[in-house]
Amino acid sequence: MIELWPAIDLIGSTSVRLTEGKYDSEEKMSRSAEESIAYYSQFECVNRIHIVDLIGAKAQYAREFDYIKSLR
Repeated sequence: MIELWPAIDLIGSTSVRLTEGKYDSEEKMSRSAEESIAYYSQFECVNRIHIVDLIGAKAQYAREFDYIKSLR
């Protein structure tokens, strides 16, 4: 079976999408991270979800650690 790993990108504890990785193209997603996790968890082929702290990645230190930890 194929295993899918959906990704949830976060800026300011909000799910976002960037176009070609450009931070100035930030688009807020209609689902919160919690709603996305609940949605993706319905699928048998999803066992993991990749959550990305975009500001933390840019700053090179975790900015969303507490929020991501609360999503477990």
